[in-house]
Amino acid sequence: MLPKKNRVPRRLFPLIVVKGKNYSSLNIYMKVVSLPSLSRSSKQEKQISSGKDEVFSRFSFVVSKKVSKKAVVRNKIRRIGYNVVQKNTRNIKEGFLIAVFIKKSAIGLSKRKIEEEVISLFKKANLLK
Repeated sequence: MLPKKNRVPRRLFPLIVVKGKNYSSLNIYMKVVSLPSLSRSSKQEKQISSGKDEVFSRFSFVVSKKVSKKAVVRNKIRRIGYNVVQKNTRNIKEGFLIAVFIKKSAIGLSKRKIEEEVISLFKKANLLK
């Protein structure tokens, strides 16, 4: 699991959905918002920052019930995604809010295929250093 500083809080999720730029592949799509691009009020700035001067990229993986009715399957796919991010945190640029949405076609994929697609989307969005 990712540390709390790297997860998107619920109150910021609507910002990503509304203002996020889309990137997609066959089985996954992603919305990315750059923190400096947000017109921040003091209230939003308090929500985004973790109280320190450091700015982290924050991630969220969304697997809908439309993908699978079974929570076990949804959580497995979500854990694979978080694991990819955790392995590559040093290579990912800072200052982004990222929501990764899993499509229904991703159910039969292996762990390796999901990892490859997530990394390819990060490259497409120019999030890797």
